[in-house]
Amino acid sequence: SVFVPLTDVQVVNNYDIHPLGPWGIAQLSALPTRDSQIYQYGGADTLPVFHEPNDSQRMFLSQQFQKNGAWHTIATTHFTWSKGGEITQLQREDFRRLAAIIAQYEELVLCGDFNAPRGEELFGMFESILTDHLPREYATTIDPDLHYAGALQLVVDTIFSTPGYEVSGVKPFSGVSDHMGVVGEVNLLYSHFSVVT
Repeated sequence: SVFVPLTDVQVVNNYDIHPLGPWGIAQLSALPTRDSQIYQYGGADTLPVFHEPNDSQRMFLSQQFQKNGAWHTIATTHFTWSKGGEITQLQREDFRRLAAIIAQYEELVLCGDFNAPRGEELFGMFESILTDHLPREYATTIDPDLHYAGALQLVVDTIFSTPGYEVSGVKPFSGVSDHMGVVGEVNLLYSHFSVVT
């Protein structure tokens, strides 16, 4: 497992976040791993205390996972937030830095919370460099029972990949957080395995 803290939650806040301490992104696997890479593309230089959604460092975590004799690069991130899903200049700047990091990889799968509603400008920027694998039949990845704002109809979590990967069986599932989890099968040539974001 690898955990990358993004923010420090010190008190219960307006978003009903009760578990206190470092919050961040992580990868956990029973598979062999190698070549863990961590890049910062936004946020403060030191770990910020959480008060508002952008009181967070913006980090990119990748590792290679071995399955069926092949190594697969899987990455995750929690992208910059905006009110109402409207694109901001900060998101444009952070996307430019993140896209430069992604361009360093020959092939990868990128999972996470992109804070970019599907069908809007920012999600389109991600689609300009990666393929979205969550089927269009799903209208939201916001958990109506756990999200503080209720049943928002927004797809902001998905599994993206570069063209060398096929990702199938992708679907969201509820009950894990304010956003739904997303699961799918990753295939590269003759090798495949499951990934959950």
